[in-house]
Amino acid sequence: GFGGLGGQGFNQGFASQQPRKRRRNTFDSIPSGTEVLVHGLKKAPRYNEQVGRVVGYDGHNDRYEVQFSDGRSFKLKRSNLQQQLDAEVIGLKKNAQLNGKRVRINKWDESRGRYMISLSGRPLHIAPHNVRLPNGARGTIHGLKNAPQWNGKHCAVRDFDSRSRRYTIQVSGKRKVNVKLENVLLL
Repeated sequence: GFGGLGGQGFNQGFASQQPRKRRRNTFDSIPSGTEVLVHGLKKAPRYNEQVGRVVGYDGHNDRYEVQFSDGRSFKLKRSNLQQQLDAEVIGLKKNAQLNGKRVRINKWDESRGRYMISLSGRPLHIAPHNVRLPNGARGTIHGLKNAPQWNGKHCAVRDFDSRSRRYTIQVSGKRKVNVKLENVLLL
């Protein structure tokens, strides 16, 4: 393939001359307007570690159209995108003064199992169970032991219960479940 870049329209045959309709965003797709950090591109590596904005979703090809500040746009796989969202720090014992602070999630550090955030211009690493994602955030379900069939699936955060420290997430068109903070990753 094209390493995350796809659907540029050059390889369509004569049989498919009609323009394809874009499918509407689904409950778990990243909304238009969301800032994303791009990574893992092989054919356009200069855009790796660049921030762009989602301007559309092609459900047929499962690609997000991302536009960059230079005006170029590409259709990218979700696995090449890291949403850039503000979240709240909660539950820290060490550095408790950070609890309640709003921080920008910059990226997921797989090797540490931590989000890289910025607070007052300095980078910090913080565990998912200490980050409350905002309602509406789209994530990936991770680490469920009693319902492993959901692991790796995309979801939408719908609510947060501060007493139980659990999200209510939407996992299908109609189904919602409650999970711990560490079971939803912003990927």
